[in-house]
Amino acid sequence: FPFQEWFVGRGHRDEVTGVAYEGADEARPAPGVLAALEAAEAIILAPSNPYLSLGPILAVRDIREAIAGRRVRSVAVSPLVGGKAVSGPLDRMLSRMAGGTTPDVVAQSYKGLIDALVIDEADAPAAAHVELVATRTLMRDRAAERRLAETVLEVACG
Repeated sequence: FPFQEWFVGRGHRDEVTGVAYEGADEARPAPGVLAALEAAEAIILAPSNPYLSLGPILAVRDIREAIAGRRVRSVAVSPLVGGKAVSGPLDRMLSRMAGGTTPDVVAQSYKGLIDALVIDEADAPAAAHVELVATRTLMRDRAAERRLAETVLEVACG
């Protein structure tokens, strides 16, 4: 199904066995994107679905190569809490397409692109092929948003 038909029209109730990013081979980064990645002091991937939200961006070859070839730390924030998606179908997608919802499975979604993964305390203890940092990741208010941002920046920038 095209994304909008599956996600909105069908309420993402159909199980996903794969995702294709049509046009990714021809896509080019918007002006300034590669320069921003090159100048960055750290790269942070927000707590978003690695297939549906970040995947289309990372499918653009030049962007993926710029992040893979980075000279700074790259940190992702897991979008799962206790192995479950806060919203949307990610936990079902990871279970079906990647074999589970552990922090390592999330980290594998970004293989070669991240140095660390910030996970929720509910998912610890855990092991992964990258550094794991456990904290409260659910952002219910501004104070929680700030605590998470401070943790992520500490992991990314030291």
